[in-house]
Amino acid sequence: MSNPEEVFTIDDFLNILRQRRLSKHTLTAYESDLRLVEAFLEKPLIAVRERELFQYMATLESLKATTVRRRLIAIKRFYDYAERRGFVKDDPAGNLSAPSLPRRLPKYLSEKDVKNLLETLSYEDPEAIRNMTMIKTLFYTGMRIGEMQMLDLEHILWDTRQLRVVGKGDKERLIPISQKLIYTLEEWVSLRSSLPYLKSEALFVSMGKNHKGARISYGAFRQIVKGLLKEAGLENYSPHKLRHTFATQLLDKGAPLEQISKLLGHSRLDTTLIYAQTEPGKLRSAVELLG
Repeated sequence: MSNPEEVFTIDDFLNILRQRRLSKHTLTAYESDLRLVEAFLEKPLIAVRERELFQYMATLESLKATTVRRRLIAIKRFYDYAERRGFVKDDPAGNLSAPSLPRRLPKYLSEKDVKNLLETLSYEDPEAIRNMTMIKTLFYTGMRIGEMQMLDLEHILWDTRQLRVVGKGDKERLIPISQKLIYTLEEWVSLRSSLPYLKSEALFVSMGKNHKGARISYGAFRQIVKGLLKEAGLENYSPHKLRHTFATQLLDKGAPLEQISKLLGHSRLDTTLIYAQTEPGKLRSAVELLG
């Protein structure tokens, strides 16, 4: 056991995760969830007992199953590290369990929706061209917003027409760039180089009053994409749906599931298998083979 005078705090836990190079978005989610637990129980998390955690979890029944699971994962991971380092003898979260999640089909844009979205994009000023590039990069690569937000200029491999992407778990992958996207990236990079207020090597920089010229934040990136979807009449779609659309359209056009899985950066093929259920046309063709 550690020195009894030592205390394992949420900040200590977050510092460990930073050393493991988790994304800022993930760290923010962990911190938010754990602070909520402490605020509710009115005591440091390290001093909480199993009974109190069960009482806390019982108050979450009205929340979505995904929210409850995310919060439980944060709690369990905190105590896992605390136990490994000797700050608790018995893990108080060991007997907690999360609600099961319904297996929902991913929601995606139709080809008509995508065409309408791309046609509504403006080219009238540098900010509009940056935003247009963000949307097209999301659609033509299937990247996560967090991955795109962290792209630097050096991550564009012009000679081989690829993007070097750092995904979940700090895993790198190469994504081929289509000729359509090459033209878009060339236009934005050329325009970006002429901006007089650059402060970062980030591919996408902020153009607002705050942090002008610095890497655009995850929150701002997401809000811009969400706003452009809304302008195209797609307000019920989250930015992540462009990733689903990328996978679904590739599958519909005959791309092998294994290749789609690699492009998406999935560590397991069964994560990608959900997309195989989104194209009834392919399933219909399959059953017709029976004559």
